[in-house]
Amino acid sequence: MKSTFTRFRIRNPLDRVTDAIEVNARVDLSFPHLRIPAWLARKLGLNEAGSRSVPAFGHGDVAGYAGPVELRVGNRNGYAGAIIQGDEVVLGAMAMADMDLVVDPETGTVSPNPDNPNIASSVAKRVLRFTGGSAEATEA
Repeated sequence: MKSTFTRFRIRNPLDRVTDAIEVNARVDLSFPHLRIPAWLARKLGLNEAGSRSVPAFGHGDVAGYAGPVELRVGNRNGYAGAIIQGDEVVLGAMAMADMDLVVDPETGTVSPNPDNPNIASSVAKRVLRFTGGSAEATEA
């Protein structure tokens, strides 16, 4: 499968002086977090707030964790913590879901969910109802 990349703006919302930085990121929906390299964390003025175990290449690896960071993709924004690891920016599944972004399988582009083009949408609660021997999930 071909990799998907997208450009977005990232900034430290606690730093009112430093401007947002535009970055190119690989989209990886199998990775839950936002991942940024150490040079970008330093440029944003982020301080590590802890660490996370992030297995890489079949063995355990401990990486720094910092935040918050603000992300802007088109008309969407979101806030996330960032794993500080590697040499590329990776936009993971939680950040994509928070901003209600999707990858178009035909074009490989990242865009707002077409079901909610003007504002990000989220599900607050799902209810599982059992009827006639089958389960049906509905939003409440």
